[in-house]
Amino acid sequence: MSLAVAFLAGTAQSAVNFHSVREPVVVKECGACHMVYPPALLPARSWAKIISELGHHFGDDAALPETARARILDFYTQNAGDAGHSGYTDAGFMRGVTAGVTPEHITDMPFWHSIHDRYPLAAFTRPQVKRISNCIACHG
Repeated sequence: MSLAVAFLAGTAQSAVNFHSVREPVVVKECGACHMVYPPALLPARSWAKIISELGHHFGDDAALPETARARILDFYTQNAGDAGHSGYTDAGFMRGVTAGVTPEHITDMPFWHSIHDRYPLAAFTRPQVKRISNCIACHG
């Protein structure tokens, strides 16, 4: 294992605790299929777009009853990285995000690249990690 891969595999250093989301409907509905992403990782406009398109959620139908969808939308937009008023937010995640841009993937964010670009792609596709979006494999 290369030094970079070993570091990535062993590090738990992160500005976000990936287990910090405690909103019950978010944990139940989002966590049923994937890790529950902290809202600080994207701006509110990104969460609004993602949550408005749950019927076509990255290739899956993740449509929810309107009450659950509305609660999840409210939670993510109120606690987004650019909301600036909750324990979930961190303005550092928004550095470098152009106002007119609506990133749909955390891996599209400038902060993500500033942290992860030094690691080879193989670090994110090894069996323990499986995919680049599995943050808790390294930061959990």
